[in-house]
Amino acid sequence: MSEIVKERDLEKVRRHVGRVVQYTNLGDRDGKYPPEVQAALITGLNADGTVSLHVFYRTGGFDMPSVSYTEEPAGTDGARGKWSSNGKIRMMGGV
Repeated sequence: MSEIVKERDLEKVRRHVGRVVQYTNLGDRDGKYPPEVQAALITGLNADGTVSLHVFYRTGGFDMPSVSYTEEPAGTDGARGKWSSNGKIRMMGGV
């Protein structure tokens, strides 16, 4: 699937503004802080098919203006920096 939500999926995403989804953060480059799955709220839809998210971290919230969708399971390398809603979570680092 394209990184941009396909036109036929735009209405589906619009209906889900306010929906809680999963966001896999990037982690850091040296691996000290590996990527983790975070809860996120879809707060808007952008013209390019990305969504804006409010990501809920343990230490507070963070707004992200443009995040692409992925069908990869949350927590995988392919999901880093993207949101998903498929309910599948893979824990990084064997945890």
